Amino acid sequence: MRAAAILTGARPLTRITTAAVGCALVTAITSAPAHAATTQAYTTPGTYTFAVPNGVSQIKVVLTGAGGGGDGSFSSQQGVPAAGGGGGGGGATSTCALPVRPGDTLTVTVGAGGAAGSRGVPGGRDSRDGGNSTISYTGAGGASAEGGHRTLPHDSYSEGGAGGFAQTWCAGTDAALNFGQKGADGENIGARAGGRPGMPGAGVHSACPRGTGVGGYGGSGPERNPGLPGQNGCVVLTY
Repeated sequence: MRAAAILTGARPLTRITTAAVGCALVTAITSAPAHAATTQAYTTPGTYTFAVPNGVSQIKVVLTGAGGGGDGSFSSQQGVPAAGGGGGGGGATSTCALPVRPGDTLTVTVGAGGAAGSRGVPGGRDSRDGGNSTISYTGAGGASAEGGHRTLPHDSYSEGGAGGFAQTWCAGTDAALNFGQKGADGENIGARAGGRPGMPGAGVHSACPRGTGVGGYGGSGPERNPGLPGQNGCVVLTY
């Protein structure tokens, strides 16, 4: 009888202990805070450093190169109405998830928009390429989005600049590379309008300013007018 009493009394204790442990586990799981994603946007041309925080093993990056400058309207012969300048090319957009370790230092470069051309005026110049936007760090490579290209002058018209493409890559997972669009040629007949700019590659991050990576408009004829500069690039980190 004494042994039976011990067994009978032990069962409720065992059940209570199990229930208490189960309750504690449920409480621990449901009260764990969710990690809120942090976004860091670099929108001003220049070079920056970013230290990877503790607990971060992957960073999603979105880079857009700067737009190329638009060409000025010009004429190859004295007394002939100026042809419109070509539009600058759009910057490429590159995105992927980069593997990182806490304490890694990323070097971030934001490309500057290409300078406008002013070839139709005394002392004028050709337009310039937009700068590349890049990320680099030790060991695992990084990412790059090429800037849009300057226009190509010809004897009777100005060809729009090519979009950024060749130096566009991302050394991580889920990579997507979207090349910039070519700028439109300037007109050498009719209204002699300047070429429209090339648009950036698809996927520009919403944290970037409006117009990021767009090329510059070409200057309009028949008067000799300068083009417009390309827009700056942008780099966004999310972790």
